[in-house]
Amino acid sequence: MSSPQHSPRVNASRATGEGCNPRLADTSQSNGFESDNCADGAEVSPYTTATFSNITFIGPKCYDGFQNTTDYINGGDFFPNNGSSLGKFQSAMQIRRSSHLACFNSVAVGYPIGLIIDGEKGNTAQTARDGQLYLQNIVFAGMDVTGSDANKKYEDQLLTDYDENKKGIFDASQPSFSTTFFLGQLAGRMDQLRPEQHRVLIADTADSSQHAFQSGSKYLWAGEERRAFSPALAV
Repeated sequence: MSSPQHSPRVNASRATGEGCNPRLADTSQSNGFESDNCADGAEVSPYTTATFSNITFIGPKCYDGFQNTTDYINGGDFFPNNGSSLGKFQSAMQIRRSSHLACFNSVAVGYPIGLIIDGEKGNTAQTARDGQLYLQNIVFAGMDVTGSDANKKYEDQLLTDYDENKKGIFDASQPSFSTTFFLGQLAGRMDQLRPEQHRVLIADTADSSQHAFQSGSKYLWAGEERRAFSPALAV
């Protein structure tokens, strides 16, 4: 019997215009990247095994006045008035549907959620437990929560099961598996930013030269003298 047809994939989010536009979000939620193995989550090969290294994710919370609401995310000057739907911003990384993705030596700042290990379809959480999903030497900063266990779930709560309607059941007294997994990885850490640090070199969205962290920047390292991210942590 042949395996089901599927397309291993990783989608990297890029808003219209130069860099991230905080007024444009996909109707299915915008993430720094989302990774699937196949649409139904089946554990069949070839698995998605993309590797990201030395990546900087800049989220919408780095813009002054950002609000993750439909009133704010209105398309701005890019709204085509053709019936297109907009959504909200979600996470720096959403890994789901049995993906075997890996990410090393990277920084993500300014998203509502850092990491979603989404188990609605497939068995991504078990994939992570089995050491087939790697997130090492990664820093999250300026997130509302470190992790979430479900799509469109903005609270850091442990997913314990699904009901008959495939709706998640959560234990609000425990952190999400996504948070526990992330903080347990080699050099995985979550830093808080002061409000003024959310600006992170994004004063002018038309100038793409301001979208990278410059040498000597302290924006990612609240309360420390540690400065711009260095790829010297390479594995």
